[in-house]
Amino acid sequence: MRRIFGYSWLASTLAFASVAQAADMQAPDDLVRNTAQEVLTVVKQDKSMRSGNQQKLLDLVEAKVLPHFDFVRMTRLTAARNWRVATPERLRSCPCACSRETTK
Repeated sequence: MRRIFGYSWLASTLAFASVAQAADMQAPDDLVRNTAQEVLTVVKQDKSMRSGNQQKLLDLVEAKVLPHFDFVRMTRLTAARNWRVATPERLRSCPCACSRETTK
């Protein structure tokens, strides 16, 4: 059951990534292309990132990539009707815990 939930969560993450700020709306393919280009540019320019500084890479991902994902919405879509019946404790421990707040 956990494996199915994990796969569902991954699929919804990929399928339903949404822009956090409505003012920055772009076509999805442009958003992905621009974000990837920004990240690659920064990595190419920073020698410590290329040599494997994971903390700097995580900070970069947190700053450039994660703001484009609505983790709570993706989890709600994945959980479907189970979202409505879940306890507050269960909601706090769900996969939306992978959001920006817990990557620090």
